Amino acid sequence: MKKKQNQRKKLLISLVLLWVAIILSVVLLPVWIIYTLWMILDRIFNPTSNSSWRKAIGYLANTIRSVAVGIDQIWNVICRDLFNNILITWNGHKFWNVQETISSVLWHNQIDWTLSKAWKRVVKMLDRIEKDHCKKSIIYFNKK
Repeated sequence: MKKKQNQRKKLLISLVLLWVAIILSVVLLPVWIIYTLWMILDRIFNPTSNSSWRKAIGYLANTIRSVAVGIDQIWNVICRDLFNNILITWNGHKFWNVQETISSVLWHNQIDWTLSKAWKRVVKMLDRIEKDHCKKSIIYFNKK
């Protein structure tokens, strides 16, 4: 009985935290966009060196890529059951790790020959956008 109560409490806390995260995202996203654009425009119109324009564009590119990677990692976890059941073979590298992007999992499955036909098309599309995209997406973590 106590175990069921703990599971319910854990579920309730998780739901509350999810709602807080969603509300913060809705509130903070426009603030982030406005503030980041203001910072970039400030760097462009009030340059402190000859490379301010390039630095501003590089900063924006890095920020946007970081946001894209974070979103990708979230969807890797959220859709893990769907992706694992219909998009890779049973013995493929699984979708689930929050530190991995979908592209990273695709690369592991590509080199292991465990991709479905649908994912092979996705990999080809990604490679048209950025050469060797999935291969470049691999992040190696130090294992102790």
